[in-house]
Amino acid sequence: MFQDIKNPNTYCFVCSHVLNQERQISFIHHDNDGDWQFLCDKEHEIKDIKVLSISEITNLDKTLELCPKLDYGQSAEKSKKGIWNILSASRAC
Repeated sequence: MFQDIKNPNTYCFVCSHVLNQERQISFIHHDNDGDWQFLCDKEHEIKDIKVLSISEITNLDKTLELCPKLDYGQSAEKSKKGIWNILSASRAC
């Protein structure tokens, strides 16, 4: 399971572009309060954000399993070569 999350029904936030499979996930953020965000490279408004379970999001993108473990407050970005890199705190959302 993604990031060793025990409950596959843990909710996460995903943008509609990813949900509708118009774009790939290129940014992950693990909030300080434990929430997860999975976004593409477009700008987003509140109306673009949807709620899914972790199991649903990992079914949409199998490359998530390759992302390094993210602690609270950390973010990762996927390079054009498909490699996940942890961002410095100054670049996180």
